[in-house]
Amino acid sequence: MVVTGMKMTETAAITRRDFANNSSLSLQLAEDIGAQLSTAIERRGMATLALSGGSTPKPLFEALAQLELDWANVVVLQVDERWVDADHKDSNAALIQQHLLQGAAANARFVSLKTPADDPFLAASALNELLAPRSEEHTSELQSQFRISYA
Repeated sequence: MVVTGMKMTETAAITRRDFANNSSLSLQLAEDIGAQLSTAIERRGMATLALSGGSTPKPLFEALAQLELDWANVVVLQVDERWVDADHKDSNAALIQQHLLQGAAANARFVSLKTPADDPFLAASALNELLAPRSEEHTSELQSQFRISYA
């Protein structure tokens, strides 16, 4: 899981924490991620949350969805996807939508990696164009369309 918004020069100390169960781990991670998202929104007006799929992060996604955040200023991106339609049981996009983008968190801007292309290789250039930083004018256009920040 990656949360953007901090300067590249900042480093975080690594502290070992033990948890009694996955539920308490998920709640603490959600609080930590929420604090980072809030800081990014405060500093830049936007935050980006990049997520992996699979069944492991479901409790975390559900805990994140319960946080009181300015979700309208959060962009949620996938870092991986199976090339299946959104209604397929193995879709990571569907997993994120079902377990994170609920309630107030539904106001976040979700950018799915899955496109209508028949295979991911055909979609790669369109996705690269969507996500790659460009000139200020192009970036402003993307920000207005997709509410993405490249700061």
